[in-house]
Amino acid sequence: MEPIPLDQWYCHRETSGLTTISYFLPEESDAKLAVLRRYWNDKISNLEHVRIHKWGGTVKKIYLEEYGSTIFFKRFSIRNPRYIHKPPRARASVNQEEKLQQAKFYTAPAIGLIEKKTCGVVYDSVLIFEEMADFLPLHHFLNDGETRDAMNLNEQRRLAFALGRLIGAWHTAGFFHGDMHSGNIMCKLENEEFFFGWIDNEEGWQYTPLPMRRRVHDLDHMSRSYYDAPATDRFRFWEAYARECGFDERFGCELMRKIAGMTKRYRARKNSR
Repeated sequence: MEPIPLDQWYCHRETSGLTTISYFLPEESDAKLAVLRRYWNDKISNLEHVRIHKWGGTVKKIYLEEYGSTIFFKRFSIRNPRYIHKPPRARASVNQEEKLQQAKFYTAPAIGLIEKKTCGVVYDSVLIFEEMADFLPLHHFLNDGETRDAMNLNEQRRLAFALGRLIGAWHTAGFFHGDMHSGNIMCKLENEEFFFGWIDNEEGWQYTPLPMRRRVHDLDHMSRSYYDAPATDRFRFWEAYARECGFDERFGCELMRKIAGMTKRYRARKNSR
């Protein structure tokens, strides 16, 4: 089903003085609007804390009968001046995910948005989205543990190729993620096929075409984490990525070495602190 553009979502606004709270839903629903208002007013009990984001964002989740599934609330508050001059992050995420879904990339479906605005400036916003059922963060498949141990050797090799093709297709379509690490790429293995989904898309953008500096930024962030996958799987990833992007072997090798050097310098700086 095609996503509903944000400018066509149902909106309920409540204004007090110079402050406006806006509640957005893909379709009008009194029950689901009540859920958003209960969350905003801190009247949903038993919210499970998931994680804290660097710039003041928090993620909490709960199973709600109104939706019949687990719902995540990701809240952003401006705690750094640079975000005043950027599009509201929750709204940016919804808009980016609409483009991703149109390009046939899977994301956690956005099902609600809350914005608090004073004097025309959004300084608090909440993104509400559904759980990606049966998906796990990619690092569960790349690092030793229960998930990777359950995979046979051929599945591990296919994962490297599939991931390379995925990110190659992502960049070929002009998409930039901004925080591309293995915690923001979701994965599941079903009927011997790997499926992927993307989360935390609020820093993303679509270019025509993707600038090389943005490509390098994503690949560098992807490479920074330590993975238990062997070097041969890394080469499989790069081979599939270069092929998907239409790069010749020489350029693909140069790009791989450049990213490896950047990752090495990043880890050296981090370890020296």
